[in-house]
Amino acid sequence: MKEWLPFLFVAWIIICSGSQHFRIYNSFFTNMFLLALAILYYLKKRVIMRANFITFLIILLYGGISTVYGVCIHGLRFNRNSFIIFCISCFALLILQSNMTKSDFKKKYIFFMTFETIISLVCFILVVYLDYSNLPGYYERIVPYTHQPGHNIVYLTPYYTMGWFSLNGFFKRNAGMFWEPGAHAVYIIIAILFAFSGALDGLKPKVRMLIVGILFLGVLSTKSTTGYMALALSFIFQILHSPQKWNTRKNLIIIMGVIWGIIFVALFSGVFDKLIYRSGSFGTRMNDTVSGLSVAFQNVFLGKGMFVAVSEELQKLNVIYISNGLVSLMIGIGVPMTVVYLALLHTGIKRLFQASGVALCCVELIFLLFMCSESLCTYPIFLSLLFLWRNESNETGLLLVKSRLYQQHRGMS
Repeated sequence: MKEWLPFLFVAWIIICSGSQHFRIYNSFFTNMFLLALAILYYLKKRVIMRANFITFLIILLYGGISTVYGVCIHGLRFNRNSFIIFCISCFALLILQSNMTKSDFKKKYIFFMTFETIISLVCFILVVYLDYSNLPGYYERIVPYTHQPGHNIVYLTPYYTMGWFSLNGFFKRNAGMFWEPGAHAVYIIIAILFAFSGALDGLKPKVRMLIVGILFLGVLSTKSTTGYMALALSFIFQILHSPQKWNTRKNLIIIMGVIWGIIFVALFSGVFDKLIYRSGSFGTRMNDTVSGLSVAFQNVFLGKGMFVAVSEELQKLNVIYISNGLVSLMIGIGVPMTVVYLALLHTGIKRLFQASGVALCCVELIFLLFMCSESLCTYPIFLSLLFLWRNESNETGLLLVKSRLYQQHRGMS
């Protein structure tokens, strides 16, 4: 198979995980294209792993039952768009992960995010430091969140989000193609974690350092509190995951210098002000968390329903869009199933990063920070942690596969 198809598939999974232009404002086209890529990829490979197929059916079955419960018992409105997007995302992951190894996925993920970060850094410099706003493809979109003049406009291009909801116009931070800078930091940090877990070991050291350096600058340009904390934890993970590489005083001094450098930049960029004075995004997320938990505890065991609209209840508590993804999940499926989700996430992280002990705890803390600061739990990249990759199962019962292709598949595993 030509290399462009699997790379495009991975790239589109990332785009469907948070692009402001594609996922949010052009969701129908974006998800139909993802569905087409999944079908085309399946027709080329014709392999579906039994374990992934069962996981797919269980997720959709529980999601359907939970939604019926929310609509029939609580009288909430069925969110059809969210349900369709979720189903397409799970189907795409079923096909992708049954046919691609985790090492291939991590490499393609890193290369795409490096490319995206380079573009975002160029746009960031042009918009913030050179005061150039006429980027190719620039447009403005009015959104219904608020009717206050100047606070209901999003400024963006298909590849770079410039700002939203402010009379001041553009961000002074790098949001990349995502909906806000913090989300951009999340996906860059995941690429860094992949690199630190050995995904780039086949490349020359200088190339690896260049890629990590670009991603590092990308995170710094987001000026995200979560991003900075996760970046420092990422370098700690690097030490714990590969201690043999950092057993010299010189290397240890270098990496500790990087960590203290991150803290220094955070101090002088206003990032820590949000923590100290509990203002800005920190205050918003704190209110989202407290208000969201009050709604979640109304139905602790079963939740409100997975694909139902609870925005009216949240708006009564001054929450327009809940930013705490973990609390949002609790509202939808209840506390017990959220614990099950976290247990499955633990297993997926352990497999994907091949970590254990304190190193594993470090990565899990990073993902917990992500989920508590952004609504990411049901986005494709996070859902992928619930499925197996092609080389993670020794099962012989593969579904929907011709014998010749099956033998080829076993030979590649």
